[in-house]
Amino acid sequence: MSRHESRQKLATEFGATDIVTERGDEGVARIKNLTDGLGAHSVIEAVGTQESIMQAIRSARPGGAVGYVGVSHDVQLPGDELFYSHVRLLAGRPRCAGSCWPHRPDLERGDRPGPRSSTSPCPG
Repeated sequence: MSRHESRQKLATEFGATDIVTERGDEGVARIKNLTDGLGAHSVIEAVGTQESIMQAIRSARPGGAVGYVGVSHDVQLPGDELFYSHVRLLAGRPRCAGSCWPHRPDLERGDRPGPRSSTSPCPG
């Protein structure tokens, strides 16, 4: 899901077959339509607003997962809806922000990240 042309281009380079530009209920309906009514198995939420997190939860299929990274901004999760959706929420900050890539040749090569040292340019 993106409205940013540069991100859409990158997504297609990494294998995305569909780009969803709709938001809110329209975005959820489009995801459900693309997945034969099921919803996505895995959703990454990286915006942190009430609307974006709810769209991510509602776009996931029962048994699916939403991983959200970064800081949420005054988000309230409706407990009943989350409970009955059977969607798992996984939260945390990214291990390494984009600014760390030039300093981590192992990640650029695709190697599995090793333990961090105290001199790492990325916060642990």
